[in-house]
Amino acid sequence: MKDLDNLISKLNEAQRQAVTTDKNRVLVMAGAGSGKTSVLTTRIAHLQLNERVGTSNQLALTFTRLAATEMKERVGKILGDSLAKNLTTGTFHSFCVRVLRTYGNRIGIETTFSVYDTEDRDALIESVIQDLLLSGKVKPTLDPWNEPRSHFEGQVVREYKHRLRRNNALDLDGLLAESVRLLIEHPDIASELQNRYTHIFVDEYQDSDSRQEQIVNLINPQYLFVVGDPAQAIYGWRGAKIDNILTFEECNSDTEVVKMERNYRSTKPILHLANKVIEQSLFKSPLKLWTDKEGPKAWLTGYQCESHEATEIAQGIQCRVEFDGTIPEDVAILCRTNYQVDHYKRALEQIGIKTYVVSNKADPLNAWDVRRIFDYMTYICNPKDDRAFRKIINWPDRRMTDLELQQAEMASTVQMISLSELLEERMDILSSLVLEDWHSDVRILLEQVLENLGLEDRYHSQGLHNRIADLVRAGEAIERWVGRQVGLGESYDPYTFLRWLRTKDIQERLVQEKPEGVQILTVHAAKGLEWAHVYVPGCNLNVFPSKKGDIEEERRLFYVAVTRAKETLHLSYFEERQNPWGKREMVQMKPSPFLKAMEVQP
Repeated sequence: MKDLDNLISKLNEAQRQAVTTDKNRVLVMAGAGSGKTSVLTTRIAHLQLNERVGTSNQLALTFTRLAATEMKERVGKILGDSLAKNLTTGTFHSFCVRVLRTYGNRIGIETTFSVYDTEDRDALIESVIQDLLLSGKVKPTLDPWNEPRSHFEGQVVREYKHRLRRNNALDLDGLLAESVRLLIEHPDIASELQNRYTHIFVDEYQDSDSRQEQIVNLINPQYLFVVGDPAQAIYGWRGAKIDNILTFEECNSDTEVVKMERNYRSTKPILHLANKVIEQSLFKSPLKLWTDKEGPKAWLTGYQCESHEATEIAQGIQCRVEFDGTIPEDVAILCRTNYQVDHYKRALEQIGIKTYVVSNKADPLNAWDVRRIFDYMTYICNPKDDRAFRKIINWPDRRMTDLELQQAEMASTVQMISLSELLEERMDILSSLVLEDWHSDVRILLEQVLENLGLEDRYHSQGLHNRIADLVRAGEAIERWVGRQVGLGESYDPYTFLRWLRTKDIQERLVQEKPEGVQILTVHAAKGLEWAHVYVPGCNLNVFPSKKGDIEEERRLFYVAVTRAKETLHLSYFEERQNPWGKREMVQMKPSPFLKAMEVQP
């Protein structure tokens, strides 16, 4: 346990104000690299040791699980592991899972419910549209938790929600929406949560959406402490509302506002550029970052074409590693698109530079057959989940013909029961899917599933060594996850694991694994992270900013990219690229308007 008074004495004035305030409502405007995690964790420790507010009465809601994990670990270093384990941390989605598992039966949600990710949701909506013969009249990407915009959408939404209930499942937005419904329809539950969590912290408040704000307001804690930076609001495209932080003070009387503008991460030239770009925003940023750290000017380079840009950046990194002694793990390439991520991975690996890609595609838990195993585990935990059942019914062996499956699906719809209930007498189908006495330790359940399916022997006999390697990597990832859960005092049963799979963020691999090599990721995935040396390629009009994105949010995203750099920042653009429509001719490209706004001229 660390000496808290000593920690507080090392904070700057704004940080100390945030840590020791006695106000019921606090808004901390925390600029990039201003030490907000230190403030949050020290504040939690201060409440425990100096204000007699136990960690069990504190709830910290973060934007990513990575941030939640880091927060709990830091609290553990200050207060000790036992008190840290009593602290509830997590994302809004994981908190809603916790609430619905405890109280969901009050609104008809069983504790064994499955969680559907965006891919599951879109596939189910598409299936509903096809079954209702509405193709072309309704977009598969509609939001089923918002008011339908037409009669056709209303039909799809009603059927979609019916199938979710029949499958005992919720999608990610449904976790939030149903939690809101629960708290509105049962105010006694809101009171219970209010009494338990007297102090609530919300990190990255600028990226909260309407439902998340509503959940906090319905609980209405005695003390609310929100942290954020409007200049880093980059998730409007998925429903986040920057107004939540901009109007917090006027919506909450007697709010204390603390501005944290001193940056401990970047150099003066980097912050100069960051401040210049955000000054061009339509809204007036309440913060202007500053630092004492000196450093070189940012580099801006133009290249003939996209391939030339990638080749030169790769060679520049190679020189930095081989001749300047730079550690590859201290270097990051931040891309606007996933296409660029793959492009730079190939460019670096072609010259022998090891890379570490932070993306869902590179996640060992996302291999195709590994996901089928998880579908099998989902079915074991929730036999009503028809979506999981369909994915495994003919894997790894065919058990039903397409016609038989289609007829069974129609019958289950008419009888309003799950497929497994309909087929419960077909032991030729279910015998290999039913797993009796399955274990509550996810690692042992995985072993039981593999043994029951005979996958390893099957793959060995077929010479599918790549799939065996997939299983090994997945097992190692699960082992690391369990170790992390144990260290944080969290459960590691199959239910918790399967729900974590659907709500985890791609940054979590950075916790589960030790990154080796130059890290390549999108700017969105880089939020909250930092590196000594940062490259931002493709600073072109219609690339960064994206042609499809809102220009103001793109500007804030560019600001996030710039402020990830600690020591050096390398910006680049290209003058031409191949026609994206597949033609051979090259098209001329313009530099990003953000470069002009930052007073860095090509």
